[in-house]
Formats: sequence, C-alpha cells, structure tokens
Amino acid sequence: MRYLVLPLTLAVLCSSSTLDAQQVMQRSFDPTTSLMMMEIGAIAESEEGSDDVTFGTVLPQDVRPEPNRSLDLRQGDAVLMMNGERIRSISKLRELYDGLTEGDEVKLALKRDERRFLVAFAKGSADTDSGVFVSRRPGGGPGG
Repeated sequence: MRYLVLPLTLAVLCSSSTLDAQQVMQRSFDPTTSLMMMEIGAIAESEEGSDDVTFGTVLPQDVRPEPNRSLDLRQGDAVLMMNGERIRSISKLRELYDGLTEGDEVKLALKRDERRFLVAFAKGSADTDSGVFVSRRPGGGPGG
C-alpha cells in the first residue's frame, strides 16, 4: 500500500486560569515516520531505521477525546505490542492499526522507564481531518 506524504500539523494552545499567557505546541506530522491516533490524542513516532516506536506527542488528559481521557499515556512511552503482535517499526504499527475497523479494540503494550503496562481503547472512525486544533481558555475546558 502506498501513502501520499503530506505534511500535517498538530497545534495545541493551552493557558491556565492563573496565567494569562498561552502555551503553543506545534508539531509537524510525517506519515512515513508517524501515526496519528486521534481517538487517544497521541502521535506514535519512529526515527527512520529505528526499531523503537514511541509516543512523541500526547495531548493533555483534559483535552483528549472522550472516552479516552483517563488512559495513562505520556510522551516518551514506548509501544512494544499492539493486539499481541510485536511492534518494531511504525510501518508495522500502521499496518495493524489500519487493518482494524471502527469499534475494534486496540490493546497497546507500553513501556515507561522500567514499567510495562497495557492500555485499551476502541478504534475511532476514519477521519479526513489533517490535524487537531485545541484551544484552552482560563476558567474552562477547550474553547470555553
């Protein structure tokens, strides 16, 4: 399967009720080395030629899509397995992820420091959006 390589951007604007400044986090997305998992608000990444797949970007819990806000995910978590199959490249993760349909269960075996653990979620619908834009304002959730 061939993929059209398009540069995509993930932008997150955050601010706190105690701070007036906004935090802007912008990340370019390269489909050859990254996989955006919109339902959990994370981007899995791998450097070309590397056997390691990690979460390079993870949205803050309070702005992740429901119902996956409570998943224990952090930037830097290594993806070891998906649905029982070893992950050694972003292309393997993409192959497995793309082979699922909306509502199928995704089980990821992750490693953080020396701790290994599982997270599970349902695969969301295919979305044609090219990225995510989240805005946090003082005193409320996204956009409010």
